[in-house]
Amino acid sequence: MNEYRVAGRTAASDATADHGVAVLWNASSARQIWIVEFAVFNTTAATAQLELVRISVRGTPGSTVTPDIDNDVEHSIAPVSGSVLDLSNYSVEPTVASPPLGRYFSAATIGAGKIWNFRAKPIAVRGGAGFGLVNADAVAVPAVDVEVVFAE
Repeated sequence: MNEYRVAGRTAASDATADHGVAVLWNASSARQIWIVEFAVFNTTAATAQLELVRISVRGTPGSTVTPDIDNDVEHSIAPVSGSVLDLSNYSVEPTVASPPLGRYFSAATIGAGKIWNFRAKPIAVRGGAGFGLVNADAVAVPAVDVEVVFAE
């Protein structure tokens, strides 16, 4: 199994509950991936109210980061799943498929952040689904840095 690390910076989100902030989307129709870590850090002195959720419909992200062989920790193969890191501001929102699996309310401090570690039991994401962060409440989330570690 290969492990990948991918990171990006979001735009500030709209002040809408369940607005997509950062989602790792599994583009494969048949291949499952596993979330090992998910991290978020403030880039400004503003609070962020976030929920960690499963996503059933991708939506249209403001930008994406496509992992390649350079994101493989062993630098041996690009992700076969075609997974991409989708970042806000979405023009069409992703569809939240579950109650939150985690919540985080950051301090209004540059660098404040949270790392969810699932190494003991990685979270499975089936093909054609996603996993990531959405607004917890109808309050805008400022631009944040996001880092995701996943395996396939």
